[in-house]
Amino acid sequence: MMTPILGFAQGNGGISSENSSTKFEWIGISPNNQYIVKVTNKQSCTAEMRVQWGGTSQFRTKIMGSGLSDTFHITPPPTPRCFLGAKPNTSCSRSSDMGTVEINVCNILPVKFSSITGQRVGPHSVKLVFVIEEISNVKQFNIQYSLDGKTFKTVNVISPDGVTIGKPYSVIVNY
Repeated sequence: MMTPILGFAQGNGGISSENSSTKFEWIGISPNNQYIVKVTNKQSCTAEMRVQWGGTSQFRTKIMGSGLSDTFHITPPPTPRCFLGAKPNTSCSRSSDMGTVEINVCNILPVKFSSITGQRVGPHSVKLVFVIEEISNVKQFNIQYSLDGKTFKTVNVISPDGVTIGKPYSVIVNY
C-alpha cells in the first residue's frame, strides 16, 4: 500500500499560513542553520509582528508598516518543534485578537503545488498529475514511495529545467 501523496505536499497540518492580518512564509535555512521566515503585515496600519517557536518563551517581534514584509532568522530550539507561529501583537481595530498563522518546518518543500493527484494505473504503478504554483532553488524532483509510512524509496527523478508555472505535468511512478 502506498502512503497518500498529500503527505508529501507543502503543508502546515491543516493550520493556515495566512489570514486577514498576517502572511507567514518559509524562505529556507541560512548557512549557519537558522530558519529564515518571512512575515507580511496585511493590516492597514503599522503593527508589532511576532514570530514564536519552541514554546511561548521563544519569540521575536518587529514593528512593520502596513503591507510591508520582513524576514526573521530563527535559531531552531534544541528539541525540534515542527510549528512556527506568527501574529500581530497590535491590530488596527485594537479590540480583537487577529489570530496566529503557522507553518510546519518539518514538512516544507521548495515547491508549492496548486494541485496534485494520483491514480493507480497498474498493480505497481501510479500516475501522478501535478501543477506547480511556485518553485525555488530546486535542482531536481525526487518522487518517493513508502509501504509503511516510515521507509521511503526514490523511484523517479524529474529535472525542473524549463518548468512552466501553471502547466500540468504527468509522470508514471513504478514501485
